Amino acid sequence: MPSPKRPRKTSKKIEQSSGQPLDSLNADAAPEHGDIAKLAFEFWEQRGRPVGSPEQDWLRAEKEVKRRAAASRRKSRRSGADNS
Repeated sequence: MPSPKRPRKTSKKIEQSSGQPLDSLNADAAPEHGDIAKLAFEFWEQRGRPVGSPEQDWLRAEKEVKRRAAASRRKSRRSGADNS
């Protein structure tokens, strides 16, 4: 009888969800498909790679990428106002 599959270890990047923007995002860019796909894949791996419901991870990743981009924009606006 095969042993049950254990979830794979996830990358440190996803475990450290500290609100840091993904590498390819900048303060003015819209979230890119690749950024969302990469994060959705990591969320899926965290959940143990279940079958079905990929939209759950996609929607969560899309929301997170947009949140990080908005936080980055706010931060850059504040630092720009500080330099005035």
